[in-house]
Amino acid sequence: MVVFTSPNVEWLRVVRKDDCTIYMPLWTCEELQEAASAVGLKGSSGVNCITDDIIEERFYSFGGVARECLLQEEALAEFKKRDLNKEIEQIRDVEEFSHLVDGVGNRSACHRVLHYVPGEDTRWVDTKLASPFVGENLALHLLKSVKNDKKSLHTSLEGIPEGASLCVRLFEAETHEQLARGCKFEPRLLRDTTAGRTTATRGPYHKPESTRFESINGFYLPKMKPTGSSTVVTAEDVIAWNTDAKNRVILFQMTISMTHPVKASGILSVLEKLGLLEVINSDPKRAALVFVVPKSTTSSFKRQEIVPEATDNSPVKSIKGIGPVAERNLPAKAILSRAQRNLESMRDKTYSEAMAQIPQYAWFTQG
Repeated sequence: MVVFTSPNVEWLRVVRKDDCTIYMPLWTCEELQEAASAVGLKGSSGVNCITDDIIEERFYSFGGVARECLLQEEALAEFKKRDLNKEIEQIRDVEEFSHLVDGVGNRSACHRVLHYVPGEDTRWVDTKLASPFVGENLALHLLKSVKNDKKSLHTSLEGIPEGASLCVRLFEAETHEQLARGCKFEPRLLRDTTAGRTTATRGPYHKPESTRFESINGFYLPKMKPTGSSTVVTAEDVIAWNTDAKNRVILFQMTISMTHPVKASGILSVLEKLGLLEVINSDPKRAALVFVVPKSTTSSFKRQEIVPEATDNSPVKSIKGIGPVAERNLPAKAILSRAQRNLESMRDKTYSEAMAQIPQYAWFTQG
């Protein structure tokens, strides 16, 4: 059973009855990708084809909403993104945001900005920010409302549901901006007394707009020139650069927490896309994982845990709740996603062990 309801808070209160109002979870990125395959929307190229990368980017912007994530026209998706920005700009200050989260605003809930997420008891629900894109842009917008006084904004957000999440997004957004401009920093090697210098101006900074990179907020690669007669830099060029002991790909993770476990799957996904998975797996020191943290954590931030990928040998590996009967009835293309193609390395524990050996650093910034 699939139920579509209006996000209007007042309407939901009117129809509330015992054991009748059930809140459904939003789509995950993987579910949206499988849905695109199942209904024939997915393709690597062509008119109105939706690739895994496109769905990931839209999920980063819109969250788990099929309406926007599965749009076949890119121009319409961009139009929806502009609408999302307009809705963010309509939130005047922290007080109005607090009222919207509580469902007591003087206008309908911002269903593009805030999503309902069911709790353990599906009759009750929490209100969450729709996506990382929403969190970052709303945090920057609210910062302007207090004349760029970060301390004042942090104080105003205390005690507000999703307030802590906005503080994290603000820290991430400002760090992304600093790295994108280019900078030099001297991080502390975690669990070691020596410090290594890393130059962030070596190459362009990349901020992946993808939830598949949930463990990595950004990465650096050098400014490269194509080799031979090619007009573009190839995966082979990147690998050749990385084989030089002096060159390392730099992975960034922003956090304001003292402990921040990192999923091995996120690191694996980034390295696989860069064509460096096998190189780093054989020599983890060709990569560096830099945690960007506030200066207040300087003395106590330690080396973080790398959470290994779970192992499961069932035939259909990326779709939860699929049994043997349903598996036989599914078209082959509905289960052969990118996650399926890369599953062998993702599930090999030696890859997770290699990711745990990547040198970790902490870069302390103003937070």
